[in-house]
Amino acid sequence: MHFTMFSTAVLFWWPIIGPPPIRTKLTHPQRIVYLLLAVTPTAVLAAIITLSKSVLFDFYLDSPGHFSWSPTEDQRIGGLLMWIPGNFVYLTTMTILFFRWFKEEEQKTSREVTLHNRQARSSNDSKITQNKAKRDDDHTN
Repeated sequence: MHFTMFSTAVLFWWPIIGPPPIRTKLTHPQRIVYLLLAVTPTAVLAAIITLSKSVLFDFYLDSPGHFSWSPTEDQRIGGLLMWIPGNFVYLTTMTILFFRWFKEEEQKTSREVTLHNRQARSSNDSKITQNKAKRDDDHTN
């Protein structure tokens, strides 16, 4: 069972992390959407458990309570534990992906501006060279 859980986790996170040597083909926005779709069922279930007015499973009504909590309090705490730490992992990953995406876009724009400036300089240099050659020809004639 541990192997299955670990394998499933690796398969789930592989498209997000894309460890070398195999890179993922998903763009950063696609990875963020992937995580949003993955977190939605968990968040909805955790919200239902946390916000329920009554105990959802009768089994817990007859079980001995822990920490002097009522079954409803126990259920709400369980829902919160499912909701907050679980979503924190997804939210942290989405935040990292967003900032990497922003950084890559910034670098891409910077490269494009640099390339454009080089092309403009090269074009200006060739025009200057042509004008200089034309003036030299005019002076010799």
